[in-house]
Amino acid sequence: FPTRRSSDLAGTVHRRTPAAAERGTGPQSTYMPATHRRQSKPGPVLRAQLWSADTQEGVISRQQALAVGLDNGMIAWRIHRGIWQRLHTGVYATFSGDVQRASWLWAAVLGAGPGSMLSHHTAAEIWDFAARQSPRIHVTVPSGSPVAPLAGVILHYSRRTAAARYPVLTPPRTRVEETVLDLAQAAPTSQDALA
Repeated sequence: FPTRRSSDLAGTVHRRTPAAAERGTGPQSTYMPATHRRQSKPGPVLRAQLWSADTQEGVISRQQALAVGLDNGMIAWRIHRGIWQRLHTGVYATFSGDVQRASWLWAAVLGAGPGSMLSHHTAAEIWDFAARQSPRIHVTVPSGSPVAPLAGVILHYSRRTAAARYPVLTPPRTRVEETVLDLAQAAPTSQDALA
């Protein structure tokens, strides 16, 4: 006899209609939309992946992963199995496969720690006034921050990070006027600064 797969029954809920209850007959199969069914909460791994994909191009820091309910063992297992990728110490891509530029930008900011922001050539790139993409990512961090060197990242230190940071856009970046000043100061000649 034919068997039914569980996917054939997805969305079907057995309940008695009011007319069936009056007649005393058994339950009837009716479709109940997903909005009316009980939804279970996603587990911590799914929460981490959904949140990071939605807000940080699929990149998450160890602290963020722990905050949504993962533990060190869960993180290590995902890295070991190739489900996640380590981009910097304590910074992970919550996916396998190629890591795009936008994810690397997030990884640089998360790896540099609190108060960090994209700056100089990289900020010019995301503000759309750079002639080309910088091969290394430029990040400015607060002066005195204990930041370990990050592969592919040039670190700049500033006492003015709070004033230099654009307040709402992500990934965190310097304001347009700060970016222009950073590029002018970093230019080797005055002609380069004007270009």
